[in-house]
Amino acid sequence: MHAEDSLNLTDIRVGMTSAEFSRTIENAAADGQVSKPQKLYGLSGAWTWDFREGRLDWYLWDAYVDEITENNFNLCLEAARRIIRDCTTRLGKPANEETGNLSFRDPFEDHHWGYPVLSAEWATPAVKLRAGFKFMGSKGEYHLLVSLEAHGPDYEF
Repeated sequence: MHAEDSLNLTDIRVGMTSAEFSRTIENAAADGQVSKPQKLYGLSGAWTWDFREGRLDWYLWDAYVDEITENNFNLCLEAARRIIRDCTTRLGKPANEETGNLSFRDPFEDHHWGYPVLSAEWATPAVKLRAGFKFMGSKGEYHLLVSLEAHGPDYEF
């Protein structure tokens, strides 16, 4: 596995200053968002970090897959499982886990409006984190979404 294809959150934390962030990742503005593409567990996605008043307010990695196939569904499911496993290793057992439909349903053969597949949430004194996979659908458009988001401890998901 390549370094760019693995999850490493040890140097990033909600509340860190933009100067601290710039020493670990890249230049960051005192306010606003910084984004960087990164492939993670076979999915091409991007990190977004949001700064308010010079501090990291929240961050997100997400990957949208627009080619709706069973293979891509399984790739997303495996990536979500690996992200959840990595977060569990780092933060312990999730405070909340939800398992939806773990099977691919082709929306062009079996119409649906999307469905939750897998998610997990952690809450520590420093961060609330959620990772998961959703099959999104609306008005004939479908996307597979795998994401990891982190917020401050007072954030309500």
